[in-house]
Amino acid sequence: MTEIHQLHQLIFQAYIRPQKAEQFCRALLELDGLEDLYAQEVRGSVRRAPDLSHRGLQYLPKVLVSGVIGVEQQEAVVELVATLCRTGHSGDGKLVFMSPV
Repeated sequence: MTEIHQLHQLIFQAYIRPQKAEQFCRALLELDGLEDLYAQEVRGSVRRAPDLSHRGLQYLPKVLVSGVIGVEQQEAVVELVATLCRTGHSGDGKLVFMSPV
């Protein structure tokens, strides 16, 4: 009989604006269940922005924040992105990806 693997940990990835990275990372460090935390400077495109059509594709600076959390912290991480990283502009940190570890 195959044993069912119970999900205990997730890896998250959030693409946020550089000016929000330090505040976001400090808040993450206060969460119980945070195993690892990484921040990396990246550049990305915002394809849906209406003002880019005449200028071509532009790559904007972002910070990729990723880490390993307990599954019980999933909603807390999404809430932190929603409250600390959203600015109301395109590409402002609305994306959070979660995958099982």
